[in-house]
Amino acid sequence: MANEGAPNLDSETRNYVDLLEKKLQEIEAAIVNDSDVSEPTVSDDAAESSEERAEQDSLIDNHRRERFEIIRAIKWLKEKGNVCYVCGGPIEKQRREVYLPAMTCLAHLREEIPEIISE
Repeated sequence: MANEGAPNLDSETRNYVDLLEKKLQEIEAAIVNDSDVSEPTVSDDAAESSEERAEQDSLIDNHRRERFEIIRAIKWLKEKGNVCYVCGGPIEKQRREVYLPAMTCLAHLREEIPEIISE
């Protein structure tokens, strides 16, 4: 079971963890798929190949950043629950609907710092 290490989670928080873990699996699969690019072939348009590779690298970077944010949120939820790391108040449902790995309530939206939890 995915939440064995966090038996005291309420059902709403457990649901968020489950959703995040599912999203994490999707992101990790996307990273593998996006990284599995064949070697460039000699073509008449080397610039196009270079541009495609740059787009691919950007996509992979975005997936990695999203992966970090999801892992950070899962860790926070399991350790602290569905609470804002700034004020300790609950993170609103509408906040999670917009940004599932959120770690702040709406009032502290601008204070969310990705490095709050080190891996």
